[in-house]
Amino acid sequence: MNQMNPSLSRRALLQSTGAVLVTIAVSDNAADAAEGKPALVPTELDSWLAIGADGTVTVFSGKIDMGQGADLGLMQIAADELDVPMSHVKIIQGDSAVTLNAGDSSGSNGIASGGPICRTAAAEARRIMLEQASQVLGAPVENLTVEDGVISVVGNKSKSVSYAKLVGGKFFHAQLTWNGKPGIFMQVTGTAKPKTADQYKIVGTSPPRRDIAPKVFATGDYICDIRVAGMLHGRVIRPPVAGAIAQAIDESSIADIKGAHVLRKGDFFGVVANSEWDAIRAAKQLKITWSNVPSPFPKQEALYDFIRNAPSVHHQVIVDSDKVDPAFANAAKIVE
Repeated sequence: MNQMNPSLSRRALLQSTGAVLVTIAVSDNAADAAEGKPALVPTELDSWLAIGADGTVTVFSGKIDMGQGADLGLMQIAADELDVPMSHVKIIQGDSAVTLNAGDSSGSNGIASGGPICRTAAAEARRIMLEQASQVLGAPVENLTVEDGVISVVGNKSKSVSYAKLVGGKFFHAQLTWNGKPGIFMQVTGTAKPKTADQYKIVGTSPPRRDIAPKVFATGDYICDIRVAGMLHGRVIRPPVAGAIAQAIDESSIADIKGAHVLRKGDFFGVVANSEWDAIRAAKQLKITWSNVPSPFPKQEALYDFIRNAPSVHHQVIVDSDKVDPAFANAAKIVE
């Protein structure tokens, strides 16, 4: 129920139900709730991590990997906190049906902002399962140890229970504390204390990248590979000179391209068409009258002088405090 059938066309959908897409989304959430799945919100542990019936750990991350290995890094974090091998961990990234919006994934923030959330969720899941195992095995938590997703009594491995037996295929229904900030600044905290660096076994190692083979053999799916019935292709229209504004657009200039249309919002506009090639043709063929803007950039050979001669902007902050002079008097070094 998390994803719509991509083979269902928009026309067929509207003819058969008379509903809009928002109705489908509401029904989807209602079905998940009926099956016991908590709402997809930052405060639910189940929004970040799941234990499958076979003990497989699934990490849900709003961060996406763009070749920098963020997916592998997040899986290593989860594996370390949960004491499971990397082979037992998988990750789902950037799927709006099952992952939260974690903001952009530029540079290294996939780990910098996504890593702490993953670590917190995994540590909290481990704590909960240890407490459950304590009841099942009749031993205090401090007398339990975890290896490869199996909790056992220290010194007596015959008394053991696996993650799969405890939680596999079910939901945690456990709460985390959210800092209330969306996107890239989102963070959560739990009761459990994550491991310290000296306890890491997997983080810091270099397990094989899982994206190499799909890239080499062109078997992986990327956003450009998505095909659903009725979808359109688009191209952004950009001015020939920075700062130029479209003064007139002749939409009839693309009338011969079936299904091509101009979309505009303020000074941002583009074209859409039934195929990518038609969108490319429409973008090249569309006749636009642009405002006359002198070249905004200097020639390369004049760049240095342009920067040196640019007018300076004077900015002064005046602080009225009787503590300024004593602070300067005690300063080890004064720079003016």
